[in-house]
Amino acid sequence: MFRRTKATTPTRIVRHAMVSSEIPVLPMISSPLMISGWSAPESDKELKPPTTGPNGMKPLFILVFSDGRRIPLGTKCVIGRVAPVSDSEDSTAIVVPDLTQQISRKHCEVGVTSIGQVWVMDCGSLNGTWINSAGNVRQLPQKVRVRLYPGDVIRFGNEWAELHQTWQ
Repeated sequence: MFRRTKATTPTRIVRHAMVSSEIPVLPMISSPLMISGWSAPESDKELKPPTTGPNGMKPLFILVFSDGRRIPLGTKCVIGRVAPVSDSEDSTAIVVPDLTQQISRKHCEVGVTSIGQVWVMDCGSLNGTWINSAGNVRQLPQKVRVRLYPGDVIRFGNEWAELHQTWQ
């Protein structure tokens, strides 16, 4: 009554790697190293950002919260509804009062790298952390740092914070 048919398996395509007999010779890099405006003196191992501020000033990043608070960013700030119990971490705690408990105790982290790039990371929050960047809204993956730009808005629960840049 029923007819059995033979199951088809996908065919495998094998392509062999191509091997070149010559290795290209690259030009020597002059010292000090210049990579699109970033300079790395021989004494330093890290790239230093170019001075782009007026009169050689450094950028200062500030988070402006929905309740009007203005908090300057350090190397790492933890945002949550309660202050962390231990002070073992080298970070600043930003407490956002939330009676609805839509914000986790440790909701997200925001910080600035040594070369002046701002990042945000969701710390495994239940309701997630969202970014509005130039009209594009997206949810952050958990435990992954994502770069922020001035004007970006971070949304967590019913609250939000906007990133501003000034010079010091």
